[in-house]
Amino acid sequence: MLSLAGPCASIFILYGLQVHGDGATPPRSDYLEDAHASAFNRPYPQLDARRLADKVREMLGAKGE
Repeated sequence: MLSLAGPCASIFILYGLQVHGDGATPPRSDYLEDAHASAFNRPYPQLDARRLADKVREMLGAKGE
């Protein structure tokens, strides 16, 4: 799904409440951060714990959770 080179640990993928994982391929994520993005020149945002937590709160708040 991500086609990553190098370590693949600490990749945080968020899915909205509307996503269902019942297809043959994984659903597209709504947000992703990668702890190794900078080191391996990946196109994803470098992991930032506070930004990730803010994104989780934003996604939950958008659905009234």
